[in-house]
This record gives sequence, structure tokens and C-alpha cells, in this order.
Amino acid sequence: MWVEDVIKLRSNFTIVPGLRVEAYDLQNHFLASVEPRFSFRWFLTPRLLLKGSIGLYHEPPALQDFDQQFGNPNLQLLQAIQYSGGFEYPLPFALHLDVVGFYSDRSGLINGFLGPAAPGQVALANGALGRAYGMEVYLHHDITSRLFGWISYTLSRSEQTFGLNQPWALTTFDETHILSVIASYNLGAGFILGARFRYVTGEPYTPIVGSTYNSDTDFYTPIYGATDSARIDSYLQLDVRLDKEFAFDRWKLDLYLDCWNVTNNANEEFAVYDYRDRTFAKLPGYPILPLLGIRGEY
Repeated sequence: MWVEDVIKLRSNFTIVPGLRVEAYDLQNHFLASVEPRFSFRWFLTPRLLLKGSIGLYHEPPALQDFDQQFGNPNLQLLQAIQYSGGFEYPLPFALHLDVVGFYSDRSGLINGFLGPAAPGQVALANGALGRAYGMEVYLHHDITSRLFGWISYTLSRSEQTFGLNQPWALTTFDETHILSVIASYNLGAGFILGARFRYVTGEPYTPIVGSTYNSDTDFYTPIYGATDSARIDSYLQLDVRLDKEFAFDRWKLDLYLDCWNVTNNANEEFAVYDYRDRTFAKLPGYPILPLLGIRGEY
């Protein structure tokens, strides 16, 4: 359940207080949260808009984490306090600039590893801390008779520590740079040409630096390096699309040709190691992929 109210204190200043209540029944484990939220929008000048927000958020652990032997049946909700602040400003040539900085302070995260616990102990606990911070720059072109599009760039860092006075390290979700460019142009006569470009820093992962052979099981046991000390290759993809629209009295027909990954970039999904964990190969994503489609709207 949630409720919020839009309160206009002045003609140029608006606040939005809110409250959200959530309840979870997870394999007979009942958890609940009360989450206050607050945001504001302030037109400092007729063109310059300042904005900000703060809010409390929760997320339940995974169901398997509640296991008596391999997890902890007394786990609590994961928590984050999220802050953001920025501004919006209109520019010439139908452009609009939106800049936002953000910070997320996370607590109650799961530390430990899913596995059998020692007698009298638990395998998992809500003892880890996390933080994520950065900024996003968003520049979009208003919809006009010919052109529409935007550029979005995010610079961020996501870190985690397994307890107070413990070192901070990157999480597996850390992506330093995220760049997206979208453009769509009306060529006339029902033809629309579009393009999409995406670049994302590769995610961290824990590399395997060697292995030991177990003669009893005839199996190689991997030896892992530092946690999340390596990254997969950065993701880069360019897609193009051509539409031809036919307008009728009561419905519209759209024929389109999509071409994904037109540069045929071998984007790495993850590394696959051999049975001895001594060499690895990079598993690529899909190659250049043309798609022909038809869509009707009534």
C-alpha cells in the first residue's frame, strides 16, 4: 500500500511526501517495512528547475537464503536510503538538459556464502554494507515533425563491504560508464530511420587463477583470485531500423527492418574455463542480426 500527496507551497515550489507499506510472506517468514519518501521540484527561474528526493527502500532476500542449513531462517529485509538531486534546463534547438546526482546507502545486505553452516552457526547474515553513487546527464530532443532522440550518460560506482572496518570492494553490478544514444528521423512519405548506440563498461567478475587436482574425485578444484578483480570486455552495440508506415481510416500498418549489432561486435557475455581451469575462452553475444517485421494498430 502506498499514498502520496502533491503539495504546491508556492507557484514555483512543489513537494511530494509519500509513504509506502510492504509485507512479504516468504516460505512462512513474514517480513514488513514502512518506507517514507519525499521529493521536491523548485523553479528557481522560469527556465531552471531544481529537483531532489530522498526515500527508504527495502528488498527481501532470495527464498533459498532462508534455508535452515544452507542459509539463515532469521534473515531480515535488505535496506537502502536513496538520495538524488539535480536540475533541468531547456536549451536552444528544442533540446532539454537534465542532470542528476545520486547516492544509495545500503545496509542489511547478505554476507557469507550459501553453503552448509558449521554446528551452532549460520551460513548467511544481514551484516554487509553497500553504497552506490554517481551522476547521470540526459540530453533529449523534443518531438518535432522530423527529429526525435536523446543522449544519456551515467558515471557510477557500486561498492560493498562485509562489515564495519572491512575494506570496500566493487560489486558484480558495477558499471562505470553507461552511454546510450537514440535518434529517429522522419524521412517523409511514411519512412522513418532510427538508430541506437550503446556502450557499457564490462561487469566485474572473480577470475580463476589456477586449480588443484583431487585424485580421489578425479576433479580439478578451481583457485579463485581476488573477488571481482577482473572485468569482462566492455559492451558496444549499434542498431539501425527503417520503418515504412501506411495510414488507413481506422488502422495503421508498419513494416520495419531491424539490424542489430551492425558492426558485428563480439560482445563478451562471460568467460568459459576448460576442465582444468587453466585456460578460458570468451563467450560472445549474438552477431549481426537482421529482423524483418510487420505490425498493425487498430
